[in-house]
Amino acid sequence: MLSSLLKVRIIEIERARNIFSRKFTTQDHHLLKTLDQYYKNSNICIHDTHLYKYHKTFQPQDQISALGLKDKCRTSLMVFQNPWGFANLSSQKKNIYNSQFCGPSSDEIIANEFNKIISLYLSIKENCFKYFSRNGVLGGYYLHSTERKKVFVVTQGNHRISVLKYLGHRYVPVYTMKGYLEHVYESQVDSWFAVKNGQCSRVDALRIFHTYFWLWLLVKKIKVKKICFE
Repeated sequence: MLSSLLKVRIIEIERARNIFSRKFTTQDHHLLKTLDQYYKNSNICIHDTHLYKYHKTFQPQDQISALGLKDKCRTSLMVFQNPWGFANLSSQKKNIYNSQFCGPSSDEIIANEFNKIISLYLSIKENCFKYFSRNGVLGGYYLHSTERKKVFVVTQGNHRISVLKYLGHRYVPVYTMKGYLEHVYESQVDSWFAVKNGQCSRVDALRIFHTYFWLWLLVKKIKVKKICFE
């Protein structure tokens, strides 16, 4: 327990990503879009929510398509698998039919997801969020770029961070978990599992990695262009 507490860090929600590299904003994430719909109409039908549309239309066949890189990578990786491996080191297969992260999903699963996110939203809104309670800290792992940028990939707590972001919170407590990925370094790309065994090229591996940092890379490109024109 003590070792886990020592791993807890406070990060900006802006630096968090879901497993498919999405930021937690009302522009990028289906849970936040659904919360916004509920806020505007608490009687909204589940079939009219972004959550329902997401689970019925977002049905990636592999990780490349899930990341939006289908036309940019030749690598074939299972859904939830990245070049550096699966988040859960002991379980390399996740049933996408029962997943909260993507479809295809049954109406029952979608209804459960909707009830979960709305119940959590109402609870935190009324009772506040207990940051360092047993269920308050989010689990996941860090990605470290060679430019000293760092993002946290949330593997446990996507509903909580979505609600916190929607309610205006800027920071969230996170930690890495035993038996799961903890730190992935861009500088160690050649030792990543899928690269080392030839399943993924080095170029594709880095392209996938950089997807989680796309905003910083975009800003960098803009700055470079600005310097070139000055």
